[in-house]
Amino acid sequence: MEKLIDVRNEELNLLDQELLEARNQEKRCRQRKKILEHQGKALKRKERDHRLYTRGGMLEKFLREPLLLTNDHVFRILQESFSKESVRNLENNLISEVIEALMNETKSEETT
Repeated sequence: MEKLIDVRNEELNLLDQELLEARNQEKRCRQRKKILEHQGKALKRKERDHRLYTRGGMLEKFLREPLLLTNDHVFRILQESFSKESVRNLENNLISEVIEALMNETKSEETT
């Protein structure tokens, strides 16, 4: 009888150790997930910042005196430019081209 109790206690101890290890592994996985999410957010922020700097630089190339103009001035210039139908049509066409290219890329990936 005593041997049976010892065997069961040993089994319980092994199960407790396994449970503890599983909890520790779960904690490590949660921490790793948080790290990866943080890195993903940082990467997206870095990509956005780069895009903003690049496009801001492009805009400044078209302004004769960018340092003299305020943000409101530049906004008014952009607002006037984008109110033109030809600019809106160009933007819509470019967006359509990109979407079509992405759809074709997806279709070709599905067939391979």
